[in-house]
Amino acid sequence: MLFQSVLKNLNAGAWRYAMNSSFTSTLTPPQSQHFNLAVSLDVPVSPSLPPECSLHLFQPLPPMLFADPFELAQRRDDGLSGAVHVFGETELEKPVMSISQDGTGMLVEMLDGRVDVPVHARYLEPFEVEEELADGTRTIDVPWPLVFYACASSEPSHALPPPLSDSFPSSNIHLVGPSSPSPTSRVRVPAGHLSHLPLVERGTALVVLGSFLFVLWSVVQKLRSLGSVKREKAE
Repeated sequence: MLFQSVLKNLNAGAWRYAMNSSFTSTLTPPQSQHFNLAVSLDVPVSPSLPPECSLHLFQPLPPMLFADPFELAQRRDDGLSGAVHVFGETELEKPVMSISQDGTGMLVEMLDGRVDVPVHARYLEPFEVEEELADGTRTIDVPWPLVFYACASSEPSHALPPPLSDSFPSSNIHLVGPSSPSPTSRVRVPAGHLSHLPLVERGTALVVLGSFLFVLWSVVQKLRSLGSVKREKAE
């Protein structure tokens, strides 16, 4: 996936690391359509870096998950994070089958060494008829984010790969290492099953018909009520 390759490019380079600092990332709850990504430094501020350095995370997301740029902008305006930017697919309502499989990436400035970011699941491709339904969920592995300090410099030692290069054209980057040796979060997202399709279609038709009959009954009752009032006035 496009944005996960950014992590590979960075991990392969000879990057500076912020000394005496590591981070932890959690994605909760373990099964839902809506999750909370919580990222925090184990040491709030790295003492080896100048105070003017800013702290950021870059989180690549698989195409099954997305971050709402409008929601992130509101949280920024509420003072819950610094600058935010979402790369890639930002169409919120499309199912996973109708979007690019490159996924998305979000860049968030962390304040006070911690940030919470809402993450949502798209409508997933349903299980095929021959597939075992199991618990009705699909498992998604999400890599931990890249966490780094960006320190302004007239002679940066490394150029960040796209799309981060546009955001930090003149900065020295100091990576913060993950606290876990296996930095991956695993969540489960509900998915439909094609064997349920006939039942859903019949149920939808019944709900639409029932709603139409209720509206029709309400209109008839209202007309009868108005007719009764007119007759009483006429008498």
